[in-house]
Amino acid sequence: MYKPGDWVEGVGGAKAGHFLLPEITTLLLVGPRGSGKSTLVNRITRVFDKDDDPFAPDRAQVSCNSTSNRTIFLHEYPIPRNSSAICIYDTCGWSNDPKKNFKMLHQWMTKGISHGETIMWDNDEGNKTGGIKPLGRQYSFLRYITRKVNFVIFVVDGVAVLESIDSNNKGYTEILHQTFMYPFLSIGDDKPVVVVTHGDRLSIQQCAHVQNELTELLNIPAQQIYAIPGSDDFQTDMAVLDMLHYCVRRAEQNLPVKLNYHLEVLGRETLNKMAEQLMGLDAVIEVAIIFLCIVILLLRFFR
Repeated sequence: MYKPGDWVEGVGGAKAGHFLLPEITTLLLVGPRGSGKSTLVNRITRVFDKDDDPFAPDRAQVSCNSTSNRTIFLHEYPIPRNSSAICIYDTCGWSNDPKKNFKMLHQWMTKGISHGETIMWDNDEGNKTGGIKPLGRQYSFLRYITRKVNFVIFVVDGVAVLESIDSNNKGYTEILHQTFMYPFLSIGDDKPVVVVTHGDRLSIQQCAHVQNELTELLNIPAQQIYAIPGSDDFQTDMAVLDMLHYCVRRAEQNLPVKLNYHLEVLGRETLNKMAEQLMGLDAVIEVAIIFLCIVILLLRFFR
């Protein structure tokens, strides 16, 4: 079973203990409204919780692509259930105002995310939602942990991408490009992984067309794009596992190093330099002693 730090690469002799390991590796889902983020949570859950009751309700509530005024809460889903390995945060779809999107994304990526956090888009500030408070924050002892985002999963609707490609309305693909290129979504030099949903509604040729379009649109390799429909089959299960493996590996490659490890490396380098200098000084002293011996011998000889 995976735990944070298992895939830290030992570059330069570094070990897992040299890094600031998260309590749980946190993956953030982002994407337009109706892109299938909640459906993806349920699909991932089915891969890990196959022994659960097949008639049990889905973990994440799938909402309609509604433009009505509403308040959305961030939801944390441990994968597998009740584990401390990976958690996925389901979020609401984007606002119609890109500036609001960037402001919220910036807050999540720099200040962290918390289960039950309230998100308001567009006209959500109205009377119907103004009195709603974040879950668990009415009282200090009920506050949830704020988690740092370790990697981002960028969810897009394959059908919407195809419709945008085949029409003169490029609004959907333009907002995808604009948001994907937002610098704060990257972890280090790594841009988000892309998940294409609703692929079960497309033919094989259409899926390939969508993938090629996203490769050029987002300027990423095809290996960074995963087609994960809502269907239950072995191929989809493997795509889910491969996608999570990619996310965790990239997240751990960008973990911050502990300060004491920096000091340890700095101290080791300083000691090495001092040793080199002393060795150089020893050589100078030896040459000086030899030179003095030669002078003394010459003086005795001339006498």
